[in-house]
Amino acid sequence: MPHNIAVLGSTGSIGTQTLDVISQFPDRFKATVLAAGSNVDMLVAQAVKHRPALAVIADTSRYAELRDALAPLGIETAAGPEALADAMERPDFDTAVTATVGYSGLLPTVRAIRAGKQIALANKETLVVAGELITRLLADSLPAITAETDKHEGYHLHYAVKACANPKVLRQIQQAGFGADCVSGGEIKACLEAGFPAHEIVFAGVGKADWEIELGLAAGIQYFNVESIPELEVINEIAARMGKVADVSFRINPNVGAHTHANITTGLAENKFGIAMEDMERVVRLAQQMQNVRFVGLHFHIGSQILEMNDFEALSSRVNELQDRLEAAGITEVKNINVGGGLGIDYHNPDGNPVPDFHAYFETYANCLQLRPGQQLHFELGRAVVGQCGSLITRCLYVKKATAKQFVIVDAGMTDLIRPALYDAYHHIQNLSSTADEELYDIVGPICESSDVFAKDYRMPATKRGDLIALRSAGAYGEIMASRYNGRAVPVAFTTDALN
Repeated sequence: MPHNIAVLGSTGSIGTQTLDVISQFPDRFKATVLAAGSNVDMLVAQAVKHRPALAVIADTSRYAELRDALAPLGIETAAGPEALADAMERPDFDTAVTATVGYSGLLPTVRAIRAGKQIALANKETLVVAGELITRLLADSLPAITAETDKHEGYHLHYAVKACANPKVLRQIQQAGFGADCVSGGEIKACLEAGFPAHEIVFAGVGKADWEIELGLAAGIQYFNVESIPELEVINEIAARMGKVADVSFRINPNVGAHTHANITTGLAENKFGIAMEDMERVVRLAQQMQNVRFVGLHFHIGSQILEMNDFEALSSRVNELQDRLEAAGITEVKNINVGGGLGIDYHNPDGNPVPDFHAYFETYANCLQLRPGQQLHFELGRAVVGQCGSLITRCLYVKKATAKQFVIVDAGMTDLIRPALYDAYHHIQNLSSTADEELYDIVGPICESSDVFAKDYRMPATKRGDLIALRSAGAYGEIMASRYNGRAVPVAFTTDALN
């Protein structure tokens, strides 16, 4: 039996796209209720096409047009905000798809929740397809990335798994043709389970345990990004014991700064990552003398959440300089250059800029990096791929009025999204339940730590107990960094099929 669906915002571009998609699966979906704000002409057209049981419009001044157009088809009609909200309690549908964030969609969504209906969001990030909540923004971003890399011969993409290792996300990224950038044995296992070919997995990390090296060798990963001489020696020993030859790329610390938070810079001499430039030639020579490792390239990564292209220009200049040095030393067999990732997202305006400027990012390297003939260029993007694809949904527990401040105390905390506490990071916050005038709040969690604060002096519609709050741009370093501090359960990632 198909799912009977009510589509709120049926006449907008996203509502139209949603209806177009679900109509492709008539055995799975039936549009039973169509609801819109004021666009009568479009609502009539949608009703004629999809034949719902009810078409309802919030604007009562247009009701006569709707009624007269649909009465010959036997389609029930109604008008007004209250009628639209009442429609959400009808027994003839089970799922409400909200394709609008306006006032006309807010009260009906709340009524649908209270009536026990399943709720699915269809917006710039998500779309209902065949019973699953598919990450629409991810589906848009992946082709945007591959379209840019396809312009350049020898460009290879590895998704930085540390950003988000949700199995469904991993499968979608793998199906788009990405390889994987892993920093632990657990991530390698997750990628293999998600279908990533082992020969497209690269393994970085400053502290690889023996079992992780053994896992990588046994699986046949593409190469190890090696960060120290002791690590190189251990990989050689383990490879010899296993009768393997390990391909290795050396992560060189380029001492290039990045315009980002100090805690997420990785390319300065003071950072723990990589091998000092001064030791580069010596380490390559050492690897060339070993029997069970094979030198295949250089690896770099200068930091995360970088929005200024001149940082990547500076890295390119340093890579060019280091390649010249190697050639002057007689080392010419450098098959791979890996520049890491680092491209950031717009946390302040996630709707206005949902997809990063991938064109500028890849063109910067195409214009500035002097690759040698036949060299392969590898990228390790994470946040830029998934950051905008998820939100943390929480509920207001209390509104506490102190002497000088108002606090919105929510049931999520730094255990669910640690970035604000760890980096003083900003996330756009929305009250999904209120359209009242804005007030000033500190938005805080329940954790027994003073740093459990999502935002200070934040303007948000007047909030009350029970309101649903969304912290946007939580797709990267959200779910993956959750903890059980204070004995709390880790947050659960929901998709439509999990709610069915």
